Amino acid sequence: MELLNTKWMATVASIWIQCSTGATYTFGIYSSILKSSQGYDQSTLDAVSVFKDVGGNVGIISGLLYSFVTLERNRSRLGCFSGPWVVHLTGAIQWFVGYFVIWASVVGLIPRPPVPVMCLFMWMAAHAQTFYNTANVVTGVHNFRDYGGTIVGILKGFLGLRGAFLIQFYQTFRKGDPTTYILLLAVMPSLIPLLLMTSVRNYDSISKVDKSNLNAFSAVALLTGVYLMIIIVLENIFTFPSWVRIFTFTLLLLLVLSPLGIAIKAHREDSDIFAQPLLAESKLVSAVEAEDHTGNLELPSAEDQSMAACDDKELSGKADKNVLQAMCTVDFWLLFVPMFCALGTGLATINNMSQIGESLGYSIIERNSLVSLCCIWNFLGRFGAGFVSDIFLHRGGWPRPVFIAITLVIMTIGHLVIASGIYKSLYLGSILVIVSYGSQWSLMPTITAEIFGVQHMATIYNTIAIASPLGSYVFSVRVIGYIYDRVSNGEGNTCFGTRCFMLSFITMASVSAVGALVALVLSFRRKRFYQIMNTKWAATVASIWIQTCSGAYTFGIYSPVLKSSQGYDQSTLDLVSVAPRQENYSQSRAVALHNVESTITKLSGIFTHLATMVAQQGELAIRAHREDSSRLLQASLIIEKDYQSNASIVESVDYEKLPSEEGQSAGATFDGERYLSDEETMNIWQALRSGNFWLLFIAMFCAFGTVIAVMGNLSQIGESLGYTTAEINSMISLASIWTFLGRIGAGIVSDMFMHRYGWTRPMFIVVIFAILIIGQIVIILNFSKSLFLGSVLVGICDGSLWLLMTITTSELFGLQHMGTIFNTISISAPVGSYIFSVKIVGYFYDMVADSETHVCLGTRCFMLSLLIMASVTFCGALVALALFFRTRRFYQQSVIKRLQHS
Repeated sequence: MELLNTKWMATVASIWIQCSTGATYTFGIYSSILKSSQGYDQSTLDAVSVFKDVGGNVGIISGLLYSFVTLERNRSRLGCFSGPWVVHLTGAIQWFVGYFVIWASVVGLIPRPPVPVMCLFMWMAAHAQTFYNTANVVTGVHNFRDYGGTIVGILKGFLGLRGAFLIQFYQTFRKGDPTTYILLLAVMPSLIPLLLMTSVRNYDSISKVDKSNLNAFSAVALLTGVYLMIIIVLENIFTFPSWVRIFTFTLLLLLVLSPLGIAIKAHREDSDIFAQPLLAESKLVSAVEAEDHTGNLELPSAEDQSMAACDDKELSGKADKNVLQAMCTVDFWLLFVPMFCALGTGLATINNMSQIGESLGYSIIERNSLVSLCCIWNFLGRFGAGFVSDIFLHRGGWPRPVFIAITLVIMTIGHLVIASGIYKSLYLGSILVIVSYGSQWSLMPTITAEIFGVQHMATIYNTIAIASPLGSYVFSVRVIGYIYDRVSNGEGNTCFGTRCFMLSFITMASVSAVGALVALVLSFRRKRFYQIMNTKWAATVASIWIQTCSGAYTFGIYSPVLKSSQGYDQSTLDLVSVAPRQENYSQSRAVALHNVESTITKLSGIFTHLATMVAQQGELAIRAHREDSSRLLQASLIIEKDYQSNASIVESVDYEKLPSEEGQSAGATFDGERYLSDEETMNIWQALRSGNFWLLFIAMFCAFGTVIAVMGNLSQIGESLGYTTAEINSMISLASIWTFLGRIGAGIVSDMFMHRYGWTRPMFIVVIFAILIIGQIVIILNFSKSLFLGSVLVGICDGSLWLLMTITTSELFGLQHMGTIFNTISISAPVGSYIFSVKIVGYFYDMVADSETHVCLGTRCFMLSLLIMASVTFCGALVALALFFRTRRFYQQSVIKRLQHS
């Protein structure tokens, strides 16, 4: 029973909850039945999906609720109604009500609701996921403050696999019955959190075995993702009998249950460690003296003292920006725009995976496989983005926004690949788009915390996250849905051929390219900040955790049945797909970085004062080594009292030799733009007034809008191009894999190049934009199976941009108000999704689709939309490039320099 009251059991419970709540990216499974049962055309179906994206991305309420029920000052007043379980309960209620009403409408249990009412319940169901995510991720960061990046990566990684897990459960026991799948969504993800929510609690213990056991959790997450990918691919090649499906699902279940064994082992190790006595005080002092002789101590010069104090204040988050201050900065919008472009276009691609596959002639099995693999690619993008970006940040000094640029370029390539319509291009395109998409959700929260601070990170992050539903609506409804409906002319609002989605993906490729350019500008702006930030040995650890994060994208599987059951046209379907995106875990990032930063501040002061005691000099700096955690704990116990009486020393030194006052003043502004001083971070209003904010916002608008439009209409595009249902579902399944690859790759690659070569993150945003453009062009070309390739590129770019945008935001605007600023930039995603999905894709689709059936077949259904989106992506790439040049000096003098000192 003692195990149940540990942070390890809380982690296991959070993992299981994350695995069970994967409805957002499985819309493609039931979209066809929803469309047919409700009499929707494609535009109407897309409109419903837009609210799915909105609900999943606007998580400010969940962040505020978590803060309220977990604050120490509120516990006595709330009594038993305090703790993360309250957040889980609230989410479970919303979840059940939302999906149950949708199921009742589809089966005819209740009269067909009006489209606005359907959108409301779709929003409610998706919005519940923000409560699950916030409670799990924030609690995880609180429990593992020194390894926040790792735990966030684990939780968000499993979150990325949730859609694939539910699809495997559905295909094993109730395959071919999408109405039952909707009922499954209503019951299972509501029941499991209710059973486990009391285990998810905050603990304040710190252990030497945290890292090794968290690595074990990471290995399980990666192994589960690889296993799911293999199963999905084999299911696309072979027809498994029922006993084989049951066997493979049993193995998957064992993998999901295996973290319990890790928790038991970790608890035993903790017990053994705590039983060991502390070292004697004399040995500690001797060890510190020995350390002194190794040359780790360094005395700052008198002219550097004022800069030292300012740096420590900034890094400790004492002047973090609120959402209004953050929105007044350029960096806020420079992050928001790429997120809008990346999340919008990425989510649009995911949501339309099934339709794209159907248009391109993919079989039902292939389409289902694509939808299932979407979860895997998204997982890879989220899981890897943080890891890669941190490596490049530490070793090469790369600013995180560079990785947003890179992933947007990859996403551009993915869009173009899908637009080409070549044989199996949807597989490759979806990988690129979804991996890039998943990466954004890992990078964006970290960048938000780094730029705006951690105190108001929840609000700022969720404000930026609004870019996702906005972009989803723009690209899914106004781009994909519109163009699809304009060119469709068959029965049931269907379209076949490359014409259905080609123009939409070209448009989104252009938007992604613009987003990459904006992200590149942001990366150049934040160089100096990153250098300053990384002079603290634990600041980077917090960034790592926040970046390795969650997801699943299967809207394309059920979007055709939703479209046909509800009678939606393409624009309406794209409007629906814009609604939920489950990346509003801003509060978790805020708590993560706040805890780590405050811990660093105090421990750095302890080491500083310890050095003073040993060397008997005024103010010294000593480098803290993470491998000396046990000695650090002992040192804190011995000198705590003396430290308290000399707290002023904590804020007057840094770990390395600091710039002179002359250098400090010289670096106050770059290219006419006011950057963060060492004593403050930007609030939302300050961010809104900065050019970097708008450059990043525009870039993200282009990327997210076009990506969401492509992924959200993937099913319709596939259907229009003559893809079978299996092919379409396969592409939608693979979307999570591509997003995963994008996120994990964006983080690793951007950090590697930042550390080794000094590349800034906006540079990577530009690169991702270029890739996104290629992906959109590939879809437009419509060669054999080109939709597979295009969806891969778009998916990778989608995941990459979410990761890069998050990190870039935090680097440009600071940590304190990062939540508000980041989520404000994220508004670019739903805005872009709406414009490109509803107003472009949906509009053009409905224009050429059959007026009675709302069906369109051939390349004409989406070609014009993809061309527009490719052009927009190119514009976004130019904006990201402007951000790159604008922030290049900042990254070099702040971010990269800090990395070199760490």
